[in-house]
Amino acid sequence: NTRFTQFDNHRVKFLRKVEPSSSFKAARKINDLLFKCRITYHFVSCKNTLQDSDSYT
Repeated sequence: NTRFTQFDNHRVKFLRKVEPSSSFKAARKINDLLFKCRITYHFVSCKNTLQDSDSYT
């Protein structure tokens, strides 16, 4: 599934961007959010969730 792979790549890039400038706990929370999005396949709502999580950085 190409879409799935693209999402995984996005997750990796996002975490690389976030982790250095945030605590481990915040990075873990964002990772959990992304993992939930991946399981439920709600890519649109996941994008909104990522925008909401800007406060963690």
